[in-house]
Amino acid sequence: MYLTEEAEMITKRMSRKPTATENPAFIDPVTEINNYKGLLHGFANRKGNNGAVLAVCVFSLDDFRSIEKKYKKDLANQILKKIGFMFSLYEQHTDVLGRIDYDQFVIVLNRATKEIALNDCEQIRKNIEETKFKAPKGEVISITVSGGFVIKTPNKQLDQTIAHAKEILAVAIKQGGNKIAQLRDHAEKGLRR
Repeated sequence: MYLTEEAEMITKRMSRKPTATENPAFIDPVTEINNYKGLLHGFANRKGNNGAVLAVCVFSLDDFRSIEKKYKKDLANQILKKIGFMFSLYEQHTDVLGRIDYDQFVIVLNRATKEIALNDCEQIRKNIEETKFKAPKGEVISITVSGGFVIKTPNKQLDQTIAHAKEILAVAIKQGGNKIAQLRDHAEKGLRR
């Protein structure tokens, strides 16, 4: 099992997309991945499609502000950097990744089917949940993420799709976090009002 997971991570690292730009205005200084501007720029300039579906997932670190209050900002930044790296392991050549807010990340996945894209998002969530971060005094910090998953339609701009995914993310957080919510979860929330 361990060797299989390690081989899978090595394979993902080898197929990772190289950094799209060296422009510092497009790079988040903490995680060294795209910021919001870089995400939009990378999406506008991406080349090729390897799948029929463009999925957008906005992830938020559950209760991350309390971790930052309890520990030093340096540790919080190290955690953010490691999580950014973990996201990048799933980024393929036609995908775009970015940190768009303090504790929010977006990944635009180009996959053959919605199920494959959703499965990748679920794998990201699960891998972050299973990763244990260590505080300076040896304490173990567990991090979970919530996600808002939508399929990007051709008639919507990326920023509109991200805004829609954030609405769905709010449903995942309201339901206790540590899950990937989809449009149907958002619709069910509306029916319960």
